[in-house]
Order: sequence, then C-alpha cells, then structure tokens
Amino acid sequence: MKRVTMAFALVAAIVVYSAVAAGCLGKWKNDVIDIIDRIIMYNENGDSGKASAAADELTDEWISLEKKMSLFVRDEKLDSISSSVAKVPHFIAEANDELDAELESIRRQLKLLYRGELPLWYNLL
Repeated sequence: MKRVTMAFALVAAIVVYSAVAAGCLGKWKNDVIDIIDRIIMYNENGDSGKASAAADELTDEWISLEKKMSLFVRDEKLDSISSSVAKVPHFIAEANDELDAELESIRRQLKLLYRGELPLWYNLL
C-alpha cells in the first residue's frame, strides 16, 4: 500500500510541476510577445528611438527570462531564440528589412516552445 501511495504522490508532484511550468512559460511568452508587438508598432511608425529602447528592453527581458526558463526547458531550445533576440537591436540600428522577419521568428519559436512544453498526451509520447 505504501508503494501505491508513493506512486500517486509522485504522479501528483509531476502534474503540479507541469502545471506550474506551463503557467510560468505562458506568462513569460506573453511578456516577450508584448515587447515584440511594441517594437513592430514603433518600427511601423518610424520611431527608431522608441524601437531601439524597446529592443534593449527585449534583450534585458530575454536575458532574465532565459535563466528562469532553463529550469523548465532544455537549453538547446532556448539557444535559437537567444541568437534571434541578439540580432534585433542591430537590425533596428541599421534599419534592416529583416527586422520584421526576425521578430516573427522569435514569436513563432516562443509559441512552439510553449506548445511543446504543455503536458498534453501528444507531447508525452
């Protein structure tokens, strides 16, 4: 009976950990996407100063979140997002046409990361 109780306790701990991880990752994903949306808005309005400030905020936010996310996600999944985030300030400074594509890439990678970490049946197999 003790083994069954222990097994249920372990399963319950895994479920709670997964729920907390999904909640945290979802909130952090939305925080980064909000900053991306502001960068896009500023860039479309031609306000490079505000876009540059938002890009710096994105970089700082990502550095902070990457450490937190690594508690729940393997570092390999975060590396491509990190390299994309690092390009954003340079693209804004150079008025590069690839800025929108890079921002959309970050958005897509974050959504895929979040969806891949949700504790759903098709992710467990």
